[in-house]
Amino acid sequence: LKKFFWGIVFSIFVLSFILFLFVPKSYFIGITNFSAISKFDSPITSLSKYANKTLDLNAWLRTETSYWGHFGWLDTKVSNSVIHSIFFIEIIASLGIIFFLTSHKCRDYLPEKKYILFFIGIIIALQLAIRFYDWRVFDQYGKILIGTPGRYFLPTIIPHILLIVTGLGFFTQNKNQFTLLLKILALLMILLSLYAIINVITPRYYL
Repeated sequence: LKKFFWGIVFSIFVLSFILFLFVPKSYFIGITNFSAISKFDSPITSLSKYANKTLDLNAWLRTETSYWGHFGWLDTKVSNSVIHSIFFIEIIASLGIIFFLTSHKCRDYLPEKKYILFFIGIIIALQLAIRFYDWRVFDQYGKILIGTPGRYFLPTIIPHILLIVTGLGFFTQNKNQFTLLLKILALLMILLSLYAIINVITPRYYL
């Protein structure tokens, strides 16, 4: 794990150096909103107020809803009971990931720990990037104008699903049980799509 960690650090350093050399500075100023004038007395005050507005359970659940089934162009969404069920599965999977990373038990049908750490790193990196720009706009205008809708996190949907599968897979005892788990999760994803089409999208268009 140490070699993997330092490999990631070195890769980030090299990539940052290359970007610094070849990407125009105007681009960095644009994506960081660096030239904007702050509405607050200090960055600490700005960050504190931003955290109060965005880092709570309700904001998290809104992001969950938009990630799994909020159809903004239709102004409609899947029911809260469905989102809460997915949220419960994610909690169990998160516990499984923690146990997986801290356990010495080996399950040859699950990915190696270094890949899981890599997936977590990708998700955290995107989360920080999105929230950084969201905060920079908040710092300029004093209110949330962009937010963190679920669609912004779609580039990491594959790592998200793989983490859920691995976390739940930790609680299985053998490959047959893990295969059954994969089939159940695939079926649930199909049912979620059908539910959205039949009960959310179709009535909005045709009824």
